[in-house]
Amino acid sequence: MQFDSELAASIGRFHQEDGICQTGLPGLVLYRSAKIMPRQPVVYNPSICVIAQGKKRVHFGTRNAHTTRITT
Repeated sequence: MQFDSELAASIGRFHQEDGICQTGLPGLVLYRSAKIMPRQPVVYNPSICVIAQGKKRVHFGTRNAHTTRITT
């Protein structure tokens, strides 16, 4: 099993519903979405984002970033 699959499965056991989940650890928040979300303007505090599963597209003003699965 790939690390990303194990990570996604672990998160899935902890957080089964879409949305934000507070973990009880200060500063660690989980976000889950099983569907495509419409583009929305938001501003986040500086943070580290770990993508546990799937492909994502992030927009920074007029710039776009796409993620892909890394295989070993």
